[in-house]
Amino acid sequence: EDAAAGREILKNNMAAVVTVQMVVKVSSSFGGGNTQEQESKEEATGTIIRPDGLTVLSLSSTDPSSIFKTMSGGDANFKMDAQLNDIKLLLHDNTEIPAEVVIRDVELDLAFLRPLVKPAAPLAFVDLANQGPVELLDRVVTLNRLGRVANRVFSASFEYIAAVVEKPHTYY
Repeated sequence: EDAAAGREILKNNMAAVVTVQMVVKVSSSFGGGNTQEQESKEEATGTIIRPDGLTVLSLSSTDPSSIFKTMSGGDANFKMDAQLNDIKLLLHDNTEIPAEVVIRDVELDLAFLRPLVKPAAPLAFVDLANQGPVELLDRVVTLNRLGRVANRVFSASFEYIAAVVEKPHTYY
């Protein structure tokens, strides 16, 4: 029964799960020396949360330099910055929609993207206003999209709510 319910959740929401493609340019320097720059193509999973295409994803997936900044222990000589270019939302039907970052929330590790051009028709989305109460150890279904190597197929898994944080914002 749980598996059938999980498959139904995936079926009803998969169009709102997108691959976010981006070109990340990382600049780093240590001790005021030479600056090194590296550019790479990255992908992450995002969720469309409004019919106009507003999409949310993990901020750290858009800024790999955040990991290195943490590892440096706040060393004032270490500088690293990431710049996003050529951001695209890849929809379930492989339509590409150019997008831009509109909000970065470091506390919650969230980035919000918006299409550069309003979509001609409303996009499928997960309605965040239509959520039920969540408690510790509740079982939930998480949806994802695999990478290019796996043909970006959709995946679903069962997870458990490990914690409910209420301040400064509610998150799980």
